[in-house]
Amino acid sequence: MSHSYIITSHPYQKSVKQLVKIRMLNLGGNSSLQEISIIGELGELEILILNDTNIHEIPQEIGKLDNLRRLEVKRCTSLSHIAPGVISNLRWLEELCIGYYQVQKENYNSLSELRNLSKLRHLNLFVTDYDLIPQGVQFGKLEEFVIKIGNNDENIVFPWELKSKHLLILAKISLNITFLPHIEELIKVSDCILMHSVSNLNDILPSVYYEASHELKTIALLECCSDSYLVDTKYWDELFGPGKIQERIFSRLEHLKLSSLKLMSALWKCPDAYISLSKLVTLDIGDSPKLVRLFSVSVAQGLVNLKNLSISKCHCLAEVIWTRDADTGSGEIDMAIPDADIVFPRLTHITFSDLSKLKRFYSGYSSIKYPSLVEVSIVHCPIMEIWGYGVHDTPKLKFLGNVPLDGTLAINDAVIALSKVETL
Repeated sequence: MSHSYIITSHPYQKSVKQLVKIRMLNLGGNSSLQEISIIGELGELEILILNDTNIHEIPQEIGKLDNLRRLEVKRCTSLSHIAPGVISNLRWLEELCIGYYQVQKENYNSLSELRNLSKLRHLNLFVTDYDLIPQGVQFGKLEEFVIKIGNNDENIVFPWELKSKHLLILAKISLNITFLPHIEELIKVSDCILMHSVSNLNDILPSVYYEASHELKTIALLECCSDSYLVDTKYWDELFGPGKIQERIFSRLEHLKLSSLKLMSALWKCPDAYISLSKLVTLDIGDSPKLVRLFSVSVAQGLVNLKNLSISKCHCLAEVIWTRDADTGSGEIDMAIPDADIVFPRLTHITFSDLSKLKRFYSGYSSIKYPSLVEVSIVHCPIMEIWGYGVHDTPKLKFLGNVPLDGTLAINDAVIALSKVETL
């Protein structure tokens, strides 16, 4: 930009009148700023930043900035009105970042004018309620969007890096099935959906998944603490009959990230035949203290694309793969019924951390092959003294901590050796 200007103090009206040729104006952080009508006189402005100000509305005059390419109005918690026609007049706008805190429902939703912005490529939008999402906007044609629907907090700190071009965030709201029609089209074009502090999760999550298209690659759940399961198909079976589901749940998913699900005891409460994780590449579970089981053998056999497995702070988890026939009730392992063999063809990294009750990776006697596994990290797992029974073939795994591996039973030997010299 040949001309730019940053104003860090108020009043600013006199300064603005002298800057009719500027192309960038940054008024961000001026908490005393409330009135911005005069900015409409800056006809050559291309970038306008109003983040963290105290403006109550975007007035009609801002619509005169027909050269504007980028507009940022984030974390302006008093912003409750956008004058009709303003957004439509910004015909050259390529990037819009805005948090809209509409207090009273109005007959006219100014955000509906987004559909008139043919040049718009990047959208970062926050609204307090899902019925403020404008209809008729082709979100899927945007190069990137982050759209958050929820309470009055625009900021969420993620415990993971979410690689997404089309991210939908549902935060701190009580949802039911009636909300889906309002954001159905938005769900269909999202490649990542993050739910933060959402209630009714075991009812909502499958419905959202089935509304999504093949674009959806990632589901992330943060601090959704109202349910014991991600999926519970009890009511589906009552309504539609046992086994009458559209497709296996999660069969299109590549990344599943779960954090601070305080009441979750298992990922699902339904027959394994309802679940498929065949495309899953990444599974990251953290801070879920009531989780007691993860994969059954039949589900584990379907993890043919899993590359990264990370589990931390799950203090009730005793084993990762569990067999229904493994526990005889006396604490003894039943060796009479061997399980089917398992192969994890693409699994390269496993991380276990702060799992105070983890005893083993697997309690059955299957032969398990890990042809791609190159790194296993076990930290603060104090009672883990064996990886698993049966044969565990890890040809590319050379070390577990400082313990070298050699042979098909090597990972068991390494876990035993490591447990003797340090607290896992």
